[in-house]
Amino acid sequence: MTLADFRRDLVAAIEMYFPHAKWNLSERRGIELQARLEIDARRFISIYHSAATDKTSYALIENGARIFGYDNSRFWHCHPIENPTQHHACSEPTSRQVMREMKELLE
Repeated sequence: MTLADFRRDLVAAIEMYFPHAKWNLSERRGIELQARLEIDARRFISIYHSAATDKTSYALIENGARIFGYDNSRFWHCHPIENPTQHHACSEPTSRQVMREMKELLE
């Protein structure tokens, strides 16, 4: 997936599930994207994607620690909210799927 494709999908997902949230997105060297979506004073969502390495990560952070997430370090896996240190193998999620799940967890 190109960086532009990832950005387009991510922005659409953020606008769909977190329309009132404050967020910022930055790109580096035209191949890396980082985004931070502020939920409240103690929680945020961190997103990273590298078009060069195809590495992607989504993390829901609370009080400085990941409480849920997805990434493809070695293979696609989920870090479940019940135990975010675990790695549950999964298919590659879409940004929309991840944002929907995180929205549901936050409600």
